[in-house]
Amino acid sequence: MLASHDHHQQLFIKLENTSGKGIKCGYFSISDHHKVHSHFFENNFTYLFKELTTLHAKGDKNQILVFIHGMWGNKKRYLHKNIIDFQKCYLDHPSANLFAIVWILWDGGHLRYKKNQACMHNLHDVSNELLALLYQIKENLEAENQKQLNLHLMAHSMGCVLVNHLSSVSQNAREKPVCKSIMLVAPDMDLPPGKRQEMAGMSKSVFIFVNRNDFFLKLSRYMNGRKPIGLDVTQASPHECNIIDVSEIKDHASWVGRLSGHLYFRTSETVKNKIMDILISN
Repeated sequence: MLASHDHHQQLFIKLENTSGKGIKCGYFSISDHHKVHSHFFENNFTYLFKELTTLHAKGDKNQILVFIHGMWGNKKRYLHKNIIDFQKCYLDHPSANLFAIVWILWDGGHLRYKKNQACMHNLHDVSNELLALLYQIKENLEAENQKQLNLHLMAHSMGCVLVNHLSSVSQNAREKPVCKSIMLVAPDMDLPPGKRQEMAGMSKSVFIFVNRNDFFLKLSRYMNGRKPIGLDVTQASPHECNIIDVSEIKDHASWVGRLSGHLYFRTSETVKNKIMDILISN
């Protein structure tokens, strides 16, 4: 049985491509039978801030993990598995110092790669709103509870492109970085020098997880005609970033993880421990 909590520790921010819909918020609940249910807040941001403020005020924990899923990561089967896994690995881990996980959901469940890529590209329009919301969460909670709040941003695969969008608009936002750390896991994108500097402006601690044997990123290389940084240690080695090479890791808990080399953030205990080290050390 998973640990039970008085308040909802796993919340979500759903990004809509459709004009006028923008951002919706809610929370996930996990039953004793490991069933995950999603619930939307009626007043959207009001209840989101209320839940996070209450959790932040309750104890000594002062960290939130914000996670952006990759392609197909919003499919119910994968999403619910990740929610349960993150609860066990991070929220219930005494050393993580996390009191909440905020999932960034986007329309990445289409069958065709290019369709998902187009949906991600269209999210550039809501990046300003999302970045402002992240700043608002940090500033409001710190002001309300009079204690520090650390936001850690982790993104997987195509979800890393949204971090690129956020870092672009962050240059016109506040001077103070909003994130304590940024973790790009199997990033399906390139990262030219200008983008590296923008991302470093969002956080002083940027980590790029690289696997030279990532099957899906090899397909991406073929389809896009460019080598993603999640495949290339040399391309992903700017002085602004910390590189974590997981190419030799073999301890995958599922055959899909072993064959694809793409899901190591949730199938490898070694990688989970590296993520935990970042959460603890930062």
